[in-house]
Amino acid sequence: MKTIYKVCGGNWGGTHVDKCFLHFINDLLGSEVIKSLKHECRSEYLEFLRTFEFKKRTIDVDSTLRVVLKVPVGFVDVLWENYGTTLQDRIKASPHNSAVSFVGDKLSIEHSLFRSFFQKSVDDIISHIGDIFDDKCCRDLTGIVMVGGFADSTIVNFAMKNAFPERKFIIPLDAG
Repeated sequence: MKTIYKVCGGNWGGTHVDKCFLHFINDLLGSEVIKSLKHECRSEYLEFLRTFEFKKRTIDVDSTLRVVLKVPVGFVDVLWENYGTTLQDRIKASPHNSAVSFVGDKLSIEHSLFRSFFQKSVDDIISHIGDIFDDKCCRDLTGIVMVGGFADSTIVNFAMKNAFPERKFIIPLDAG
């Protein structure tokens, strides 16, 4: 294998998806609630983010099932004790009320909304790869080696294969 184009990267990977998810959570709960959760329930907040990370890596691109995240008890307690509200009330008041629900200790998110967290990142990756293939030295390339944590994402893989159907994709085990 020979490198013929400088390795490049940008703000297109999993961290961008994380930012979109956190923006969604901020819209859902409010920035003041998020600050309280980070301060009062730090370990539970981090566990919630780890749960999201797992879902982000394992989401099935073909699924229509809702994505379910376990919400720590501390989140519910902080909302009630500090703001006198419930998570259900926050969801009802949010712009995402039709795509999100909370039952028991589970936050349920419509699959299409969850996939939307990936959209800008995927679009940017495809645009950048397209620019590379437009370069004279890369026009005749037949394969793409995908590495990094985001290479394991079925959403990214599906989008790349659709955008470049004439290319062969090589994704090593443990690409991250």
